[in-house]
Amino acid sequence: MQHRIHERALLDALESIPPTKYSNSVWRICRHGRDPIQEWKVVGRWSDGGFPVIYTSIESKTAQAEVHFHYYQKQPIPPSKLNLNLHELNINLVQALKLLDTSRLSSVGVTAEMLYEKSFSKVIQLGYPVMQAVGAAANFLGFDGLIVPSARIKGSNIVLLTDNIAPQSEISVVSTKAIDLKSWLPSLG
Repeated sequence: MQHRIHERALLDALESIPPTKYSNSVWRICRHGRDPIQEWKVVGRWSDGGFPVIYTSIESKTAQAEVHFHYYQKQPIPPSKLNLNLHELNINLVQALKLLDTSRLSSVGVTAEMLYEKSFSKVIQLGYPVMQAVGAAANFLGFDGLIVPSARIKGSNIVLLTDNIAPQSEISVVSTKAIDLKSWLPSLG
């Protein structure tokens, strides 16, 4: 992968936001047998695949909504035999970038339309390049996490920028339980 060149205006905007600390539990859903603190270089809303991340949610309901979307709403034929676990992780971030309010989001180029557009193909076209640039620039500047709104429900996600979390033992598994997202479907409302 080619090294990303970050826009100076974006770097300046991110550097003007004071980092925040976050020491608490977060939630993550993974397939049974997958290590919940395994980082991945994955292309997602806040990652262009050029750096390792762990996507988590502040609320367990938000984690369920995020995973439900990817397996049951985005897929034309949802998987029939998913064995998933809901993991509670304890994290300790010291330099997180908190982008929960609209003024902070707009200061870095992210609009409500980019976050909440219902058409997934439109989101990828409109919002992903901007949000991925924010994530990559935050990683470059040494932030250890992004605290961002969920696009699925009223809730928040934390994208762990694991290259900047030291020591790695600052992420630990508190609990694990099997979860069936099909039974969760009626609570989508």
